[in-house]
Amino acid sequence: MEDEGIEAVLAKAIDLRLKISNCIHRATTTSITCNKKTPSLEEEEQESEGLGEKGWKKKSPENSEFLDGVSLSEAEEGEDDETERLLLIRDALESLESQLSNLQVSFLCL
Repeated sequence: MEDEGIEAVLAKAIDLRLKISNCIHRATTTSITCNKKTPSLEEEEQESEGLGEKGWKKKSPENSEFLDGVSLSEAEEGEDDETERLLLIRDALESLESQLSNLQVSFLCL
């Protein structure tokens, strides 16, 4: 692979890693923000009466929390799995960057 080709692939790998890092940041920030949401007085009253609009936390008869028909623990697990996959992708891109940098240095020494 020529030096210009290595540079192009390295630049693309860096760009992808930065995008993945931003996705990880958004996912973890959103997760933290959603977990800290405190319901308004009106929401609390509706919740205690068994009312609520789509998207609001509601109590099921078994006393577990739901959001849009999906239990919150299941939704949180899905977010954790997604974040874990993004972290693995980011790590793979960092490894690729390192290998491309080494290849680029080797190519320049020839």
